[in-house]
Amino acid sequence: MNRQEKVIWAAGFFDGEGCITGGKNSDGHYNLTLSIAQKVEEPLLVYVELFGYPLVVQRRNTKEEHFQFRCGGQRMLPVLVALEPYLTFKRPQALLAIEFLQLTDGTRGMLVGPEVRRRRQEIYEELKALKRPWELARRSS
Repeated sequence: MNRQEKVIWAAGFFDGEGCITGGKNSDGHYNLTLSIAQKVEEPLLVYVELFGYPLVVQRRNTKEEHFQFRCGGQRMLPVLVALEPYLTFKRPQALLAIEFLQLTDGTRGMLVGPEVRRRRQEIYEELKALKRPWELARRSS
C-alpha cells in the first residue's frame, strides 16, 4: 500500500477501534488523548509507520500483552488531520478534537486564558455526548 492507502486504512480502523478521550487535570485544564488498543501489534504498526509514535505494551490482570498506539496533546493533531477526511462515525469527534487542539491565545500549553478554557470545556462536554448518542436521542425526544 502507498501512504494514502495506509492513511485511508488507518482511518477505517480508527473509526471502529479507536478512541478520543478527554480529562480534566487537578488545575482544571482539559486535555485529550487518542488511542487504539489491540491484542496483537500488527495492525497498530501502520500507525507507528505513518506517525512515528511508539506502541505502548501493557499487561492487564493477565499475563496477556495488549498493545496500544497512543498520543495526546499537540502530538495527536497531525494524526487527526490525516485521518479526518476518511473518517465516518468518528468524524464529528475528530473535528471537535482538532478545534480543541488549535484553540490558542498565543500562550504555550495549558497556560491559556478564560475564553479558550471555556471553549475547551464545551468541546470536552460535546465529545462526551458524542460517545453516548443514545442519550442525545433520549434528550431530544
